[in-house]
Amino acid sequence: MELTTFDGALLVYNYAVILSGGAIVLSLDVQSRTGLLVIGLLVAVFWTGYFKFVMIQRLPERQRE
Repeated sequence: MELTTFDGALLVYNYAVILSGGAIVLSLDVQSRTGLLVIGLLVAVFWTGYFKFVMIQRLPERQRE
């Protein structure tokens, strides 16, 4: 299995989702599991949209498949 630029970009953005969600939860001092899940979902939706509409344009066409 050959790793591509797309794979690396996807890894970075998945990591960004986790770090962003964690940072927001810590800064807001969220104590409930529901709050954690809601914030995590919102951050994941943001990063997914950003990746789909901004970053995908910057990656070479042949590496997206």
